[in-house]
Amino acid sequence: MSSNSSVLADSSEPAAIVINLMSTFGAVMVGSFLSAILWGISTFQVYLYFMTYYDSDSWKMKALVGSHPDYHRTYQTDQSIKIAFLWACDTANEVLIIKANFRVPILNWGDVSGINNQQLELMDHTVTEALVIILVQGWFIRRIYLFNKGRWYMALLMFVLSCWLMIGTIVYLIFGYGRFISTLSTQREVALNMTLRAAAVVVDIAIAVNMIYLLRAQNSVLFKSSRRMVNRILLLSVNSSFVTAVFATTTLILLASQPQNLYYCIPELSLCTVYFSSLLANLNARNYIRGEQNTINTFSSINFHTGGISLQTIPRQQSTNGGLLTQGTKVSNMVIGVETSTAVRSDVTAFDQEDSFATTKHDMV
Repeated sequence: MSSNSSVLADSSEPAAIVINLMSTFGAVMVGSFLSAILWGISTFQVYLYFMTYYDSDSWKMKALVGSHPDYHRTYQTDQSIKIAFLWACDTANEVLIIKANFRVPILNWGDVSGINNQQLELMDHTVTEALVIILVQGWFIRRIYLFNKGRWYMALLMFVLSCWLMIGTIVYLIFGYGRFISTLSTQREVALNMTLRAAAVVVDIAIAVNMIYLLRAQNSVLFKSSRRMVNRILLLSVNSSFVTAVFATTTLILLASQPQNLYYCIPELSLCTVYFSSLLANLNARNYIRGEQNTINTFSSINFHTGGISLQTIPRQQSTNGGLLTQGTKVSNMVIGVETSTAVRSDVTAFDQEDSFATTKHDMV
């Protein structure tokens, strides 16, 4: 009797519901982890930026913007504000991504119906992501415009493609916001999403190609140290565009190959931070790319008040202390007066221009 009752009790328990969410919430969670790691790296880069360039990009100048006669310092203050704004956008983007992982598996645990609902935070994050990408790409496009001596046609084409990120995102939200998650897999939404990723890839590649062409064209007319600087800029620019293009291309490939799933979210959720980090990498590398200036010191005349001794006759163990020559414990009262002239040859670097990278070919020669 007892065995029969236990069997009935077991049979009355509801069967466990096993659902594989790897293609949806699993992909979003993996993308969230990757995005959080990269956000931490970008935050550290922001810290390095303000610690390294605090004097030149000082917040103390913020109250003087628009009235200070030194435009270069004023521009650098504006740049510090822009970096802080981009970091705030990147942080808000990360908060939205993390919050999207709490609603179904944490706050509404056990509510199976929530699986089919759209996570609005993931839709909201596309706006902050598009804003950061446009601002970062606009910074690189502006650099190309200045390097290209104001020729606007190529810069305008890249800027239009970059602006499509925001325009297309708004259209994407109009048709898909607040609906079931399956709506994002419709042909219209997938096509819109693919155009956004394709535009980002095209702009990144165009930025890299233009920088290669413009920088290599200047190598033949520069000093050796400036050529070294240009090569460093070239390497950094190509690497920055390459990383962002890889993330955007991977997102595009996953979206095109599996439009019914959310695997494309794994790299896509990190795009905002990746683009921001590429900008920070360029800014934080300014001292490395500048290198040291070439300084040549020439002695025009050397006058010895006691006369008769040249510098070559002073033994190695002798040293000078406050104008007195010493050897062992003996002190000589011979005073050397040295008249020097200094000729400084300094290559004008691209970083001495208003945005620390932008300059023209005439400025660099």
